[in-house]
Amino acid sequence: MPDEFNRTTENELAEAVLTLLALRQSGKGRFEDLFRLIPKIIELTPEDLTKSESRPAECMWQQRVRNITSHKGVEEITLRQVISSTSMAD
Repeated sequence: MPDEFNRTTENELAEAVLTLLALRQSGKGRFEDLFRLIPKIIELTPEDLTKSESRPAECMWQQRVRNITSHKGVEEITLRQVISSTSMAD
């Protein structure tokens, strides 16, 4: 369910990432692969698809997926990172 700005919430995006990473034996995934697969499992809103101001080559939802972990320059994400960075770890 979208947030008050009609964007997919970070928790929804994190759940999608968790789902995709759980399907991998390594539990890891490259952002470029996640960016290709997430739109196939989540219906993104028009607001999700707007261009990011801070990352002009990405849409807002892609920036929010990267926000799940705050490690700049990281091109891969792990299950542990997603679980530890969201409220789903509670």
